[in-house]
Amino acid sequence: MTALTTICGMIPLTFGSSEGMGINFQGFGLVLIGGMTSATLFTILAIPVFYTLIEDGRNALTQVLAGVWARTAEPAPVADTPPTAPTQPAGRPSHPGSLWPELPGPRHAS
Repeated sequence: MTALTTICGMIPLTFGSSEGMGINFQGFGLVLIGGMTSATLFTILAIPVFYTLIEDGRNALTQVLAGVWARTAEPAPVADTPPTAPTQPAGRPSHPGSLWPELPGPRHAS
């Protein structure tokens, strides 16, 4: 919006007559209008394209590195026996409904 108002404000300076001013600002106005127009178009069109290209390149690099890491990772050993349930360490009672085992320490009477 600011660029548009600047461009519109330079139109009278660029295309008007310079009889009363004594100095011709036509070249200045043309350069300013051209620069503001090209910068605005560059911002609106080119910057999103660059962001998309960078994101696509990052995704491609991530896939390549994931493939390299997948090839270098060692496969998990295969056990011949079926897995068994983990045993409870000695001194710790099992609590079927709780995720937290009972911690040793003084018990408070309630």
